[in-house]
Amino acid sequence: MGKLLKSSVIALICVLQALSSEIKVTPLEPASARGETLFRSRAPEETGVNFINPIDDNHELKRLYISGFAAGGVSLGDLDQDGLLDVVLTAGARASKIFRQVSPWKFKEVPWDPKLSELWSSGAAVLDIDNDGDLDIYLCNYDTANSLYINVTKPGGAIKFEERAKEWGLDIADASLNPSFADYDGDGDLDVFILTSEFKRANGRPKELPVVGKNTANPTLKPGFEKYYTLTKHGPGNYVYYNAGRENILLQSQVAQGKKTFTNVSKEAGIKERTFGLSCTWYDHDNDGDLDLYVCNDFTDPDQLYLNLGNGTFKDVIKLAAPYTSWYSMGSDAADLDGDGRFDLVIADMGMTSHYKSKTTMGDMSIHKEFLDTAIPRQTMRNTCLLNTGTGRFNEVGYLTGLANTDWTWAVKCQDFDCDTRTDVFFANGMARRTNDSDRPMPLEFMFGNTEYDFFKTSDTRAEDNLVFRNKGDLKFEDMSEEWGIKDPTMSYSAATGDIDNDGDPDLLVAHLDRAVSFYENTSGPERKRISVSLKGLRSNSHAVGGLVKVTSGGKTQSKMISPMTGYISCNEPVLHFGLGEHEKIEKMVIEWPAGGIETFTDLKAGFHYTITEAKDPQEVRKRVKPKPEFVKVKLLKTKSASRTPLR
Repeated sequence: MGKLLKSSVIALICVLQALSSEIKVTPLEPASARGETLFRSRAPEETGVNFINPIDDNHELKRLYISGFAAGGVSLGDLDQDGLLDVVLTAGARASKIFRQVSPWKFKEVPWDPKLSELWSSGAAVLDIDNDGDLDIYLCNYDTANSLYINVTKPGGAIKFEERAKEWGLDIADASLNPSFADYDGDGDLDVFILTSEFKRANGRPKELPVVGKNTANPTLKPGFEKYYTLTKHGPGNYVYYNAGRENILLQSQVAQGKKTFTNVSKEAGIKERTFGLSCTWYDHDNDGDLDLYVCNDFTDPDQLYLNLGNGTFKDVIKLAAPYTSWYSMGSDAADLDGDGRFDLVIADMGMTSHYKSKTTMGDMSIHKEFLDTAIPRQTMRNTCLLNTGTGRFNEVGYLTGLANTDWTWAVKCQDFDCDTRTDVFFANGMARRTNDSDRPMPLEFMFGNTEYDFFKTSDTRAEDNLVFRNKGDLKFEDMSEEWGIKDPTMSYSAATGDIDNDGDPDLLVAHLDRAVSFYENTSGPERKRISVSLKGLRSNSHAVGGLVKVTSGGKTQSKMISPMTGYISCNEPVLHFGLGEHEKIEKMVIEWPAGGIETFTDLKAGFHYTITEAKDPQEVRKRVKPKPEFVKVKLLKTKSASRTPLR
């Protein structure tokens, strides 16, 4: 950096510090010239990360390859606070690992817990659970107690963690798929929603009916089968047992005897349904300052939109809010797609990108006719794009946007990848086996004594291109997968975004089956201006998860929330990235902290990373806004009946 630029930076820092002691300014690394494609793939030989989630047909839990547990997750965070992002990669058939970034795009594995080689792990949240300023790791494990790794790394020392899940009340043993943290009760500490999915029984369905008292008025499942199935009544004396998902778990952070712990408050909070969960997203649906939760569920289970009532409880309003939802809802993300300041949702399903693929994978839908005709809201086998209208209701605009069909999609990532001020969308695609091949349906009787994987393990793998769509404005998206260097047939599951090279634009990390994880360097180029923003909470949680940042540049306002755990079994960097297009200046930046304070900064320059520390006495405090009711009672005027002359 030249002397002139250095002096300008110092002058800018001095001005900002004079205006407010709550903001720190760091120059972004110079953006490299735009490449032939927007994304440049970094090979394992360059990064030093040759981490593979294999399809291991000899593993005792191989039956999980036909489920949401098939592949491990990816997470990004600066674990040793050296200014470089590190990587957490979880695995099923192999041990989960941590890779420290030692120099730009160069990583080195660091020792972790050797017991992880014995666990089948899925999603990991990388965030500050103990609120001491550094990032911890909470890891979900299948049918085994979840793991909590508290960061005890010393400044300048090697990355080091201590496992303390039981001590913190986080040693949940279930079909835990992914943890998602948020301060839903507004007390300044992070709570956690643990998304669960399903248990896969080792020997498939039992050959003998697992029911006690089948000829009685109240039959029950035999002990040990409740975790897999549920009994449903179909007419007088007719009960059928079905595969069932698990109950999701809401844990509230509390202080007991001077010690922080987590307590299960699911039922008291109104979260109790058994579902096949695959992803969840915290966001403020009704703009009242409280975080709400959208849960994506597989199969015929309806999605849930848990509206935060502000008193520690939630109400599922999906039937009122959504005209349609995806049928096999998978990955999801929330972002302001149309620039109106409200958060919209992109929900992934398995809608095929060609007529041929849709016909060869859809099969006979007649057995689902009653469900498709009567489900509320209706469910459709394609992506849905739920546009927030600000009235409590969504408009479904999947076809209008061009995002309805992206093949077998797992993760969804909404980011402004090309830094033009508009939010783009990435989709990770593929599947371990062709389980929906219309020419090879699985006979129901095969399930007795066998798992699904026993039937499909001889099928072909299903590698598909990952896709990315550029937001053109006016709710129109354009497929840029090939032009941006993303199109590559893989079995891709989880994905995370973060600024790995500190140049201000979001890079991409994608995990696959049977192939090393992929690093994609974003080369949006110096022509596209940008900033990045991180928040430090004093009254809120330390990384201000749930904090809202609004940036106005060139008369246009962008709204983004720090919500790292979106998509599918993944965790993004807890930093916000704003593309500014050609604009060199930010007229205004407004921070809405999770604790309710509001701070405003003006006249900021592009090309910098802004670290904003929460004021103990904020400039103003956000007032809780009561949303307008979705429906109102109309008082009818009483009128006198018109006199009538009888007919003669």
